[in-house]
Amino acid sequence: MRAGILVAAGGAAAILVATVPASAFNSGSDPATYYGAPVRAIEAHRGWQGNEGIAFEPVGAFTQRLPDDEYDDILLNLVNWFRGEHQLAPLEQFEPLRVQSAIRSNQTADAATDSLPDKWYADDAVAACNPVADVISSSSVTDGTPEDVYLKWINDAATRNALLDPDPGAVGIATVEESSQFYTTIRIVHGTCPGGGLPYRVEPSGLPKPRLTVTQGPKGLAVSLARRGDQQQMVQVQRAEQWVWLAWRDLTLQPGARPVTVSPPAGIYRVVVPQQSGYATVFSDPIEIP
Repeated sequence: MRAGILVAAGGAAAILVATVPASAFNSGSDPATYYGAPVRAIEAHRGWQGNEGIAFEPVGAFTQRLPDDEYDDILLNLVNWFRGEHQLAPLEQFEPLRVQSAIRSNQTADAATDSLPDKWYADDAVAACNPVADVISSSSVTDGTPEDVYLKWINDAATRNALLDPDPGAVGIATVEESSQFYTTIRIVHGTCPGGGLPYRVEPSGLPKPRLTVTQGPKGLAVSLARRGDQQQMVQVQRAEQWVWLAWRDLTLQPGARPVTVSPPAGIYRVVVPQQSGYATVFSDPIEIP
């Protein structure tokens, strides 16, 4: 049994005496083993999403620090004590989801900030849990104890609300240390963990599709868009690189306006209009530029 933890909750002091298994979270001792297969699964899923018009981005390089098991065990126990005080079921620790939290924590530690963009967290969760109904992700940095992180979470409205979601879920909490700073990420998934294999099937959106026209001419690709309304649409030109589609250039098109011409170098390209403004994703056939 660990010693009592004094926490301030809602302005009052409370004593939490926590019994935590020695390895509720278990990151092992080899960073290459811990991160290797999950990174490959994430990148396989991101590559597959090219079928949905989403450009591929690799996970990228990060320092492979192993997360602190004991620190994160204490945080999990604090979170579940907080949920218990509100008559909610505990969150279940899930190490594959924690690996994704650890990747994010290492990225924030490398950048020395918890404010990095985190655009992939919901899509990446499918590599650990599938199907996924909802994903919550929150990162923080402190120079103190797990209790400091916990208090930061419950004093942040969005994170507090996520911790008080009545639905049970799986959780991955990962803390890494760099220069006496502790970088922590929590990810909570409501869905099936572990999940099915990759790739997974996306349900049709049921939305109408804009009419995308891409014409190849001597000056390059002329791109135009037609749909109801005059709200501008974001359009992306993507380039094929081996087995994935990479973003080449972003455009903004006015529906019904004259075509916009781009002149990409030699390669295979497609034009994608992501789902937006009440319209479904649509993309052109591949076009080869000699």
